[in-house]
Amino acid sequence: GGALTCKQDSLALAGSSTTPGAIFAWAGPGGFNSMLKNPVVKVSGTYTCTATHPANGCTASSTAIVLSDQTPPNATVSPTSAQITCSEASVALQAAGGNSYVWKGPGTFSFNGAQPTVNAAGAYTVTVTTTQNGCTATASTLVLLNQNKPQVSATSGALTCAQPTFLLSGNASTSGLTYAWTGPSGYQATGQQQTISAPGIYSLTATDPSSACTGTTTTLISENKTPPTADI
Repeated sequence: GGALTCKQDSLALAGSSTTPGAIFAWAGPGGFNSMLKNPVVKVSGTYTCTATHPANGCTASSTAIVLSDQTPPNATVSPTSAQITCSEASVALQAAGGNSYVWKGPGTFSFNGAQPTVNAAGAYTVTVTTTQNGCTATASTLVLLNQNKPQVSATSGALTCAQPTFLLSGNASTSGLTYAWTGPSGYQATGQQQTISAPGIYSLTATDPSSACTGTTTTLISENKTPPTADI
């Protein structure tokens, strides 16, 4: 007997007899028949060997059980999808389910081991092997690139005696951003729009929460409060 595996998909059965010149006949699963003493089989199951005495025709039989160990590993990869962002320039992948791991990815990427750290977008595939039986299975994951910096603009204007305050307004190429302002004399505020009363240069930073990518711009708020001349 013995076991069929992924790395050994055939097995030689061993017939034997103490009678010189004995004739062997094997029968097995799926109608298998062979007159060889040591036939090679590729199917698991019970095989019966009948040895016949060449002089008197008497027979004796024995059986051999061929097992099968060809179950592939349960290959898994986590995370099943991931992103390279402005705050996370690399992603740690984790494979499981076997004893050895070989990765292939974008370009010439290759890695041996369960946990590679990758910094390029694309599809990554791992071949997982169970060393006991040599069986393999594959699993894949997709790493996306999310590093688009938003394009940002801000309104500019002037403070006057008639308009002593000004509504700062930020605009961006994408929605769902967070806005942070800085300005003269330590000014700080959050929100897309701000009402200000001091002239100077204001800076706006817009951040995409999904990628931590930012876009920045500045705007000048001038002041025109020169009184008119009055002649009497």
